[in-house]
Amino acid sequence: MKKIFRTFAFSGIALYFTSLWNHGLQVQKEPVIFLEFALAFTLVALFIKPILKLILFPINFLTLGLVGTLVNLLLFYFLFSLFPELKILAWDFPGAKFGIVQIPGFHLSSFLNFIVVIFSISFLISLFENFL
Repeated sequence: MKKIFRTFAFSGIALYFTSLWNHGLQVQKEPVIFLEFALAFTLVALFIKPILKLILFPINFLTLGLVGTLVNLLLFYFLFSLFPELKILAWDFPGAKFGIVQIPGFHLSSFLNFIVVIFSISFLISLFENFL
C-alpha cells in the first residue's frame, strides 16, 4: 500500500515540476489533471510494466536493454495519448548576445522534447524514491 501511494504521489509531483521548467510541455494547471495522470501512471507502473518486462525479458536480454527503453517510451506515449490536456510541443530556444559574443538559438522537435519529458519525469520519480 505504501509503494502504491508513493508512486502515485511522486508521479504527480514529477509531472508538475517538469511542466514548470519545460516550456514545450503544456499542461492545464488544474490539480485534477495531475491526480488523474498520477493514477494512470501508478496503474501502468505497478501492473502493466512488470508483466511486459517478464514477457519481453529474453528479447531485452539479447538487445542489452534496448527493448526495455522502447517499452518505456511506448508506455509513456500511451499515457500521454490518454490525456488531451497534456500536450508536448516543439521547444524553441532563442539566441542570446553577451557583449560581442552571439550564441545561436536552436529548435527542439516535439519528438525530442517528448524524450526529454520522459527522462525528466523518470529522473524525478527515481530521485524522490531514493531520497524520500
